[in-house]
Amino acid sequence: MMGWQDDALEHALACDRRGRLVHSHYLLSTGRQNGKTTIVRALVGWALTAAPLDWQRVLGLAYDRAQARVLYDAVHADLGAPAMLWAISRATRYRGILSRLGRRYDTASKDAGLGARGLSNDLALFDEVMTQRTTAVWEALLPTLSARRDALVVGLSTAGDARSVLLREWWERGVRIVERREAAGGFGMSWWAAPDDAPPASLEAILPANPAYGVTLRPAAVQAERLSMSPSAWKRERLNLWVELADDWLPPDAWPGAAMRRTMGSAPGTAVLAVDVAPAWKRATIAVVAPMGDGTWHAAVARDLRPMEGGIVAPVDLERAMVELTAEWDPALWAWDQHAAAGVQVERIVTERDWQGRPYAGRLVVGAHETFYSELVAGRLTHEPDGLLDAAIRNARSTPTADGGWRLSRRDSVGPIDPILAVIYAAAAAIAPDMEAPPQVF
Repeated sequence: MMGWQDDALEHALACDRRGRLVHSHYLLSTGRQNGKTTIVRALVGWALTAAPLDWQRVLGLAYDRAQARVLYDAVHADLGAPAMLWAISRATRYRGILSRLGRRYDTASKDAGLGARGLSNDLALFDEVMTQRTTAVWEALLPTLSARRDALVVGLSTAGDARSVLLREWWERGVRIVERREAAGGFGMSWWAAPDDAPPASLEAILPANPAYGVTLRPAAVQAERLSMSPSAWKRERLNLWVELADDWLPPDAWPGAAMRRTMGSAPGTAVLAVDVAPAWKRATIAVVAPMGDGTWHAAVARDLRPMEGGIVAPVDLERAMVELTAEWDPALWAWDQHAAAGVQVERIVTERDWQGRPYAGRLVVGAHETFYSELVAGRLTHEPDGLLDAAIRNARSTPTADGGWRLSRRDSVGPIDPILAVIYAAAAAIAPDMEAPPQVF
């Protein structure tokens, strides 16, 4: 590890004179790509194989299954299969790592379930805290730590925006402690960020937020980012400073920052196609999302169906387009909103042609939106530059659901949003094909 990573772990694992951990909760934050994941890999490996603490269960927490898998696979690679035993965790649907010391590592997310109720956890690693838009996961986790001696939660994140409610709560607590307005109470924080008054492009701003600058973070790459990022994206991702939302439901630069041209040729049976229709069948959009082979996914509009002036999209035209695209893509699934205008027709077409289908309704709709949000913000979902999608993003407005979730609202949006809804359902079905409806508290 680099020196800053050693220092961060030394602080997070500080002990008092009795040999007890000083902190029960520690937050680490830097700009992106500085090596926060390496800290977690080292900490989990040490916890499973060498920690002189009575730790038995380690839990890796993330916003969704794909994000949780990143750390899980890294720990697996570090420790190596010969040194490990394997078991299937029914609670999380992951293979949990069981070390020779009998210590267990599992993962949990909103779509895999917390996997922690009724169990006691000793070490919880909370990745990308800024993607948490409610405190539900945190509130469900806390009781599982209360009965364990030296239980520790380590959160990692870059700075967030107005929707990063959990990270904001933690950061504000750290600020109050630093300013001596609140006792530490077991909370610690290491936050690398640019001075508020430093010129954004200067080393005076870059260096304090990026402890790996000049080591693993190449100066030339950082300067190239500066030219391609918008000011607010640069502020949050590289200078690790908070930004406010520029629109109703996405961080200000998440969508334009994910626009890029990529070749979408994919193996048969891996892409997902999804349909959504504008009100009164004024337009239909078919989106495609395909895995890119590097742990990311890419989205594009596969077909934009528009009738003649004053007309509507006929179901027969939609069916013809779906048949043509099935022949072109050989998709794993067709996805759609079961209660949308096209829901009945799409379900009929998929059923009659014996295709694999993925209808979304109820809490599954919420889960689809949250998966899309998480993957886009985390940089694992990109999209083709497309004016149709850009217009839908500008039109879209979100609405809270009765159980604490959110979704895009056709009624509240200021124009048609069928293109982005098609992308959302295609992305969710591609990235989390076995998603179950998330419970209200997980």
